[in-house]
Amino acid sequence: MRNKILIITVCFLCSLVFAQKQFGNQKDDSQFSRIRKAAVQDYDKKKMKYYHFGLLPLSEKTKRLLAKNNIKIINKNCIVIPELAYYNKIILEKTHVKI
Repeated sequence: MRNKILIITVCFLCSLVFAQKQFGNQKDDSQFSRIRKAAVQDYDKKKMKYYHFGLLPLSEKTKRLLAKNNIKIINKNCIVIPELAYYNKIILEKTHVKI
């Protein structure tokens, strides 16, 4: 059981690294421009979301921090989607939330 959790954790962390490189290299892409625009609009309307990826739950501290800043958590239960990870990055930058 412990090995399964370790393998899942390693896979999840590897996907995070891949997503970080992916959206870091494609910020000027039109799809990422649309994501940025959507994130800014959600911030302005105070309808912010935080997309959570993977099988491991968010910590209670993180949940409280997001709730305190009126950020709705959406669990995707999948590997990181670069566009949504970029959305998260924009929202966290705008709200000055450090996770």
